[in-house]
Parts: sequence; structure tokens; C-alpha cells
Amino acid sequence: MVDPTSTSPSFKDTLIYNVPIHQNAEFIEGIHGSAFVFDLGTLCIAHLGDLSQKLNEQRIKSFGKVDVALTPIGGGRTMAPDLAREVLAQLKPKIAIPMHHRDSPYLIQQFSAGMKTRALNSDTLTVSKDALPIPTEIDVLVPRGAMLYR
Repeated sequence: MVDPTSTSPSFKDTLIYNVPIHQNAEFIEGIHGSAFVFDLGTLCIAHLGDLSQKLNEQRIKSFGKVDVALTPIGGGRTMAPDLAREVLAQLKPKIAIPMHHRDSPYLIQQFSAGMKTRALNSDTLTVSKDALPIPTEIDVLVPRGAMLYR
């Protein structure tokens, strides 16, 4: 495993690095993409990009301790909700924010079934290490330009 601190850029006190992933696996095998990790020192945020497959052990280690995971759940070119839940079990974030759901209440319900879920009336979330929930919580943000199906 490559030490992300040796080759990764930082901005102020935030270390930013990418983790190679597979994307669009349902359509074309072998397309590689990136997930991005923002390590703020006390808080770690992972944007899982267009991830479409479970992670292997090496990739899980590359992410490190994830506090917040922006998680694609749309299916098709990204993970479907069930597979996204499996990836959450691998990364064990405290907060998961679903994305790529095309404002579909069905996809969000599938992804969050049986888990503590907060539907926020905002496209913004403020997070601090001290206020992280236990166990994992799904925080659904209102996408900009959303249809607001509620």
C-alpha cells in the first residue's frame, strides 16, 4: 500500500488523496476511476465517486478510518442500494450521505431500510468529530434542483 502522505496534495490542514476504484462495472468491465479521501486530521470524509463494486481488503485499508461516506446508490453505472449497504459494512462510516439517487424516494428507502435515517431539509450538513452518531446514520440531503418528493 502506498503511503498517501508521501505523494498526496494537501490544502491548509487537509490531506487529499485518491483510492482507485472500479466504476460502470455493470456496463463495461475494467473501467477504473477514483474515490477521494479528505483527511482533516480529526475527521475523514470519503467521496466514493462512481463506485460500482465491493472493495477488496487493500482498498479498504487505503481508505483508512472513514467518518463520513458520500455513497452512490443509483444503480446502473454505480452501486445499487443493496450493494451500497455492503460497502458501508466494509467501511463502517458514522454517517453515510446517499448520492446519485436521482431524487428517488424508492432508492433512498431501499438504501436506508432498517438504519437510522435523517431526511434533512437542506443541501448542507455540518459535521464534527464529537457529534458523530453511533451506529451508522444515513443523512439524506436535498439535492440542488431537487423535485422534493416527500
